[in-house]
Amino acid sequence: MPGHERMILLGGRLLRDGVLMQNALSVNDGFCSAEKGAALLDLALDVVDACQGLVERGVAATTIEQADLGRVLRAREETGPSDAAAVKARNAEMLKALDGLQ
Repeated sequence: MPGHERMILLGGRLLRDGVLMQNALSVNDGFCSAEKGAALLDLALDVVDACQGLVERGVAATTIEQADLGRVLRAREETGPSDAAAVKARNAEMLKALDGLQ
């Protein structure tokens, strides 16, 4: 499968597992503010865009898939229910880490 198609699948997993799933028993994830929800969505979409850009610049899809994207998935659980600022900080960290894959 071509790299750009693999990044679409990766994006779907990030959206499903990092944004759409919610743990009702979690203190941090049982509820979240609209701002945090928007920040989580921005995080997933920004990471997917960065990954697509890496593929376009010739980075192998396997290299991107082996990168630690778990921080994207754990953002909803590791930040407070209204802590959009922490999610935005994680977004910047993830984009910087992905930029280092070049």
